[in-house]
Amino acid sequence: MTCTGFDGNPIAPTGSNDNTVRIWDLRSRTVTASLALSSPRTAVFTPAGDLMVGFHRDIALFRRKAP
Repeated sequence: MTCTGFDGNPIAPTGSNDNTVRIWDLRSRTVTASLALSSPRTAVFTPAGDLMVGFHRDIALFRRKAP
């Protein structure tokens, strides 16, 4: 698991057996976003703040939009 900050809030991604990747606000302990993906194994943030999701044999990179 990795954590990063977004708008001053610490956030962390998690992958789940229910085929979702969730982004958690660690202060409020709530889900702020959810992605429906097929069989995510891992989810981490890169140092640039992009979301990287690992699957059985593939990796997907979701880039943050510039403000």
